[in-house]
Amino acid sequence: MPMLADSVKNLASYLIVAAILVAALHYGQDILVPMALAVILAFLLAPIVRALRRASIPHSAAVTLTLVTAVTIAGAGVYTFSTQMLTLADNLDSYRYNLMNKVRWATRQSSGDNVLTRASEAVEKLQKDVMEEIGGKAAAGKDAANVSPSPPEPLADQPVTASPEQHSPAARGEKLQSLKDFAAAIAAPAGKTALTVLFAFFLLLQHSDLRDRVIRIAGTDNMSSATAAMAEAGTRLSTLFLTQAALNASFGILVGVALWLIGVPNAALWGVVAAIMRFVPFIGSFLAAVPPLLLAAGVEPGWSMFLATLALFALGEPFMGHIVEPLVLGKTAGLSPFAIVLALSVWTILWGPIGLILAVPITLSVVVLGRYVPGLEFLSVLLGDEPALTPQQRLYNRLLSKDASAAIGQIEEANAQSSIAKTSDEIVLPALQLASADYDLDRLDDKQLSS
Repeated sequence: MPMLADSVKNLASYLIVAAILVAALHYGQDILVPMALAVILAFLLAPIVRALRRASIPHSAAVTLTLVTAVTIAGAGVYTFSTQMLTLADNLDSYRYNLMNKVRWATRQSSGDNVLTRASEAVEKLQKDVMEEIGGKAAAGKDAANVSPSPPEPLADQPVTASPEQHSPAARGEKLQSLKDFAAAIAAPAGKTALTVLFAFFLLLQHSDLRDRVIRIAGTDNMSSATAAMAEAGTRLSTLFLTQAALNASFGILVGVALWLIGVPNAALWGVVAAIMRFVPFIGSFLAAVPPLLLAAGVEPGWSMFLATLALFALGEPFMGHIVEPLVLGKTAGLSPFAIVLALSVWTILWGPIGLILAVPITLSVVVLGRYVPGLEFLSVLLGDEPALTPQQRLYNRLLSKDASAAIGQIEEANAQSSIAKTSDEIVLPALQLASADYDLDRLDDKQLSS
């Protein structure tokens, strides 16, 4: 039983380490989330810093100039976004009538609006109007006897004085409480933003020193693997972030211009929202389409603007996601679809909505790390997009599984790409050699041999 006891101990150790790691990620998110965002920001700004250094600008000045410019642009974007939202809020009341008419129309269509239904509704409406008319006249007769003279209205030039209640301690307390609530609401986001900028500043300023320290921790006896892992992770993450940012910005500009041509109000606002929400995989673009669709439904009485906006998102997002991104990004992400879905689920549970944005880059870093650390190789195999088995191993596995159709399909696909002789030499014969090796080691049972 010692072997079983050792296995149980190892499993318990792994579970304890995993539980501690999950707890640390969850309860330490106030520090870890700004740090992860700072890493992404540093990868995005690093090429600009390198370009400024090549222009003979000192490193500290290049970092400061780049970061201040990025923060200024982000602040201008937040100000523009807030202005657009306030303008939209002022105009929402004028769109309510058209929107309610469309909701009533959709409700009638979904409930089977036929001739008999419309006739019964007309009778009910007539009955309701008659009852209201009778009741209104009776109430008017009763109220006429109880009418008291209204107080005279103030003259136009009479000065308006504030009521004592406006200067009462209760009113001042309510205003003070409102200011406290507002300060508390913006304190946490402002603190995390400042922490993110601070982390990004030191990451850009001490990039070389931090890289040397990570290599020292990884071990100087295996410096080549550590350097290669960091170089591959940095290259992949930088390429992924920059390319994704360029594609999302292009999509946002396209959406903004198209909505402006269609006539949807605040088109620039929805273009920015579409660009930002595309960083959220799978559902981001659909969430970004909801506000302009509702707005288009409320702007005009007809359906043309709504249908044009719907067509824009229904055609634009699949074109960008299934045609443009695969051509431009290729295999830059290096993650399988299963890995992306799993990463989104796990990081959203741990860190909430911000986990949707950080899930892919964090998982990509883990996959790259698994290619160079033997103990984490299973993560690279499980989450990466590279084939887990060679063509020879895959054919042998299909034969062991008695999946003849899949084995034949693999051979036919290989024959279509090369000659039959090459397929036999490179796939079929090596698969038979694997079978022979298992037979010599007595790994095949009677059932597998008979197949």
